[in-house]
Amino acid sequence: MQIPGKHLRRLLFLWGWVLGLMGIAGCAYKVAPGGGPEDKSPPEVVFSFPQPDSTGVQDLSTIELRFNEAVNPASFLDQVWIIPRIEEGFTLQWKGGKRLRIHLLEPLKEDQTYVLILGTGVQDLRGNGLKEPFVLAFSTGSRIDRGIIRGRVYGRRARNAFIFAYPDWWGPDSLPFFSRQAPYFTQPGEKGNFELRYLKHSSYLVVAVEDQDGDGKYSPMRDRIGFPPFRVVVDSVRPAAPPIYFYFIREDTLAPRMLRVDTLHRRLLKLIFSKSIVLEKNAGARIIDSLSGKPLSLRYMDRNPQQSRELLLYTDPQQARIYRAEVWGVQDSLGRRVEGDTVFFRFRGSVQGDTTTPRILKRVPRDGEQQVPYRTSIQLLFNLPVDTFSLRQAFRLLDEDSVPVAGTWDCSSWLVPRFHPEKQLKKNTRYTIRLDLHALRTIFGRAFGDSLQVGSFRTWDWADLGEIEGTLDMPDSLMPYPVWIEVHPLNRESVLDQVMAREGRFFIPFLPDGRYRLRVFVDRNRNRRLDLGGSRPFRFAEPFFWVPDTIQVRKRWTTQGIEVRWR
Repeated sequence: MQIPGKHLRRLLFLWGWVLGLMGIAGCAYKVAPGGGPEDKSPPEVVFSFPQPDSTGVQDLSTIELRFNEAVNPASFLDQVWIIPRIEEGFTLQWKGGKRLRIHLLEPLKEDQTYVLILGTGVQDLRGNGLKEPFVLAFSTGSRIDRGIIRGRVYGRRARNAFIFAYPDWWGPDSLPFFSRQAPYFTQPGEKGNFELRYLKHSSYLVVAVEDQDGDGKYSPMRDRIGFPPFRVVVDSVRPAAPPIYFYFIREDTLAPRMLRVDTLHRRLLKLIFSKSIVLEKNAGARIIDSLSGKPLSLRYMDRNPQQSRELLLYTDPQQARIYRAEVWGVQDSLGRRVEGDTVFFRFRGSVQGDTTTPRILKRVPRDGEQQVPYRTSIQLLFNLPVDTFSLRQAFRLLDEDSVPVAGTWDCSSWLVPRFHPEKQLKKNTRYTIRLDLHALRTIFGRAFGDSLQVGSFRTWDWADLGEIEGTLDMPDSLMPYPVWIEVHPLNRESVLDQVMAREGRFFIPFLPDGRYRLRVFVDRNRNRRLDLGGSRPFRFAEPFFWVPDTIQVRKRWTTQGIEVRWR
């Protein structure tokens, strides 16, 4: 809202004067306290000039609103907008506590639909705010634009949340939300729902922004943003665009930087970065003796599974001299590589011996765990890289009849290897994990012990589980991609399970008794998780939506006939 300083000072002075008179009156008269319940009703607009959806509005200089109760003028600051924006702005004038006049400081354009919006920050004298933005549309021409974009922002409610819509947008070569205010915008309601109405026919970029400084633009690192799953088209064939859904994310636009290198002992370097890192498939390192030029062999390199900002380099024994090193293939979770793609550094080698005792830090499922899912995998966390050949010899998973369970190993990490059973585990069955610690070795040949480690867990009893079966109706444009159905326990964001829809059908087995919500998303990049997009480079979010109804799962029962329509 654009209010010249002198008008704002006059407004605040007058309102203070009125409150002062009210205070004097309160001292002069003794009245009984009001009875009845506390007023928690939001204020309402009961009259407007022009009337809603008026056309042919000419020579308009003042817009008037009347409320059903006295409102707080201070709450209107930054809560009144006119779309399209009026360059010279407007001023506010109060007539009593219920009537507001908005004086326009420049003539309106011809043949143009205008929209006046009051934000949800507008409050009555008891602090009750509008539940939804108030919208008043009128036109200086003979018709009103009728385009509609609606949707919802999910997650915790954000302060200063806005939906910005930029018309005439045809692709990511132009990202207007960095540099200019959106011609069309609104605020989400209490539950995150929003509706942009009175839009002209066009192709739109729509984003959700938590605008912290109120400048009407997106400031990375400071503002949170929600990216759309597609470009939104409003035209005569479809004046109401398909609903669009958002999650807010806070973008970290900085690439990871190496902060320092620590030499822990003669076989281990630790590189500490400014943020969490991941390694590309072709990641590697090279270490050279700066005096002799001879290479120092790298035995293994991996991200520290217990501290995602650290990169661990295990080497042949070092000497007390200076080494030159380079590391490549380091990036953050959004694919931003370190500056220059390669980290160059120098370090002094250590002659301190490695006194670390090889240990198993964690095992999943944990020893004695009950109600383990049938599709579980066995995960081991080591404090030193394990020799994967010895792991295959030392590990056994046995069923109740002591029969070994066949499976495959995922040894992409020698610190956190995973065993995947070939078939799903049996119902209500006790499984035993046996590890021959004497046969289990580190990459340097040291044993993890001299004993046999034994642990067990038990799977769910089928009698305690139910299942969900249903159909999925999808738009043809989304059919080429995998579609995943996630199962979320009620009132929790965590994912209990997920299955892929096949030929318009889905089946989710082995669910404990309870109520659930389903979230559906289109896996465009085929990584089995919902990606929420980015700005640099620009990436659309993957399409998703929540099934509105909760689903009850009962023991020994298949909940059938669940029809999910993409909406």
